[in-house]
Parts: sequence; C-alpha cells; structure tokens
Amino acid sequence: RLGLGFNKYFSIEGVLERTELDMTGGGTLELDGMAVNARLNFPLTTLDSAKVMSFEPYVLVGYGIYETDHGGQWSNVDGFRLGIGIEQYLFRELSVNIGYSSTSVTFDATVGSPKTDGTIRVIDIGLIYPPLSSILATSLRVAEEVAASIFDAGSARVERPADLQAFIADHVYR
Repeated sequence: RLGLGFNKYFSIEGVLERTELDMTGGGTLELDGMAVNARLNFPLTTLDSAKVMSFEPYVLVGYGIYETDHGGQWSNVDGFRLGIGIEQYLFRELSVNIGYSSTSVTFDATVGSPKTDGTIRVIDIGLIYPPLSSILATSLRVAEEVAASIFDAGSARVERPADLQAFIADHVYR
C-alpha cells in the first residue's frame, strides 16, 4: 500500500494484493490485483503538546482490477471497492491500522458456464513507521516519552534529570 495525504481528512492510496485460495472440491485460485482508493479520515482526537494519541476511523471508495488463475484458466475481473477502517497513531511517527474492504466483481464466463458475480473481501492489518533515515530520532522521542511517563508516575528509582531529552541522547547506543 502506498498513499499520498492531501490533508488530515483526505488521501489517495494504491494497493497491491496477492493471495492463493483453496477451493471447495480441490484446487487453488490465485488472485493478483491492484486498486486505487480515495480515503476520507475522521480524526476524533489529535496529537498535540499533551501527547494525546490520534484515533482516526476512515471510509474508502475505490476501484480494483484483479487477475485470477484457477487450474490454468485465467480470468480478469474488476469492480468498485468500499471499505472502512481505523488508524491509531501511537506517536506522530508510528501507527497501527486495521481495515476491511469489499470489491464487487463479475468473473468472466468460461466455456459452458455463464459469468459469475462475486465479492472479494479483504481484512488487512498494518503498521506505518518512519523512514529508516529518521528511526534514531523517532526512537529517542519514544524513549523520552516513556521515561517521562515513568518519572511522572513516581516509578523511577533515580532522580529525574534536569534535561531528560539530553540525558537520553547521551546514553543511547549509536
């Protein structure tokens, strides 16, 4: 999945999907596809100076194109997609996502059989993390937030450093 956010409410994403299904009566069905979705986010909370986690349900609408292989018989299908999901940002740079999408398709007719309507349903779980170039900065920020929480709760067995950020940066392995 690759996307481009235009603002905190709207984004466009491209999706590649590949799966192999065991069929009733034997055999397998290979399904390769791609889709383009328009995604509308509904941020219910936002990340702010109080470090509140962001919780963002979303809906999406798109179009998918798939190619199937069932025992050497190829078929091309396409159709409109609808989906829902939730994005939970743990920090600005790190989020988890769970989503569901449904694509209504019509499978091509094969010799002796009519076209068949079907639905491709996908449940996906993902993790969005920062680029490798900013992993250290992100890790330092996460460590600072965890350490601050420990000090704020009174669970630390040492005194709180005057500059927690500098203290953590001085003690990180590089």
